[in-house]
Amino acid sequence: MNLYQAKNQLIEDYNLLQSATHEIFKAPASEESSDLFKEIMANVQLALVDGKVPVLINTGSLYGTGIHNLHIMEHDIVMKASMPLIILYPAD
Repeated sequence: MNLYQAKNQLIEDYNLLQSATHEIFKAPASEESSDLFKEIMANVQLALVDGKVPVLINTGSLYGTGIHNLHIMEHDIVMKASMPLIILYPAD
């Protein structure tokens, strides 16, 4: 999905889920929809496959999305990785 498609999907999801905005960013585990959390994890996996150490910068900006550093650190992609994941928390 390119950036334009992702933006349009986010707008569509937002309009659909205005009463439950946290589901736009992190859908329930039982759902097979695209969301920000899945995109983050896909990019972490892509970096690992390319032999690069993934670095997440300003994860504090995820506050209020329902995505916590713990969700990222305990994801199978990170737990089974042979390289570390670097998380830089501050958002300011």
